[in-house]
Amino acid sequence: ISIVIFLLSLQNGLRFNGGSLTLLFDGVSFDVWKNLLLVSSLLSLIIGTVVGLAQYRIKRLFRYSTISHVGFLLLALGINSE
Repeated sequence: ISIVIFLLSLQNGLRFNGGSLTLLFDGVSFDVWKNLLLVSSLLSLIIGTVVGLAQYRIKRLFRYSTISHVGFLLLALGINSE
């Protein structure tokens, strides 16, 4: 949530194109939401998998497995292509 608030608080270099938030750096535009979803997906997959491997209790293993599965859901949302 804090990342979204930070991105929305930036006023210079932001423009809205059809509901998509883009950043302009040296004439190159970046889709903020897509990159944010992809980075969150990558972190969720790495953290859920690596930390889940070290668990001995089954309940904790299920929790980190859920974090990893959320990473796959975010990856699907971030790719957003056929």
